[in-house]
Amino acid sequence: MKFSELKGRAVVSLEDARKVGEVEDILLDPHSRRTSGIKVKTGLFSPPVVVPVEQVKGVGPDAITFTPRVEREQGVKVERVEAEASAQAHVQPANAERPAPQAPDADEAAGRSISLTGMLGDKVLTDTGTLLGEVQDVLIDPATLAVTGLVVGTGGLFARSRDIPLSSEVRYGDKLITVPAPLSESPDSNTT
Repeated sequence: MKFSELKGRAVVSLEDARKVGEVEDILLDPHSRRTSGIKVKTGLFSPPVVVPVEQVKGVGPDAITFTPRVEREQGVKVERVEAEASAQAHVQPANAERPAPQAPDADEAAGRSISLTGMLGDKVLTDTGTLLGEVQDVLIDPATLAVTGLVVGTGGLFARSRDIPLSSEVRYGDKLITVPAPLSESPDSNTT
């Protein structure tokens, strides 16, 4: 599944059968490169919330469902969905510099996430110095919300795109992603 297919999909709480909002972004942990949460747009004037990936119950064709962590405080239920104030520590603006996963400052990178929306348009370069194009979309496993690959394309009249699988050697920088050259030689290329 592509990130573009997931963006805008309804997000529903199974606790009270309520639509919380729509998928705005997917967040990755910069160290493990695993999906850490879903940024949910809750309304025009409401701040977005972040649903941790551990709370996601299912990703269906019409909605993503989740079960919020609930704490009991003097008999009252309290939902544990992070609001924008705490999400600011986890969400990085799309135009901000992303931390380098190989050697970040521990305190600086601890609260940051890589935004999939922020990856769109980033240039992709092989470790041997060949420019492959720009990130047009991101491939996601719908069962786990894990990022499995990048859709990289070139512009122009005869635009082409290819799917590049992700590996532990992929590095994310400021508007640049590097991949091992063998990954770019995948026979699974798409033409658009």
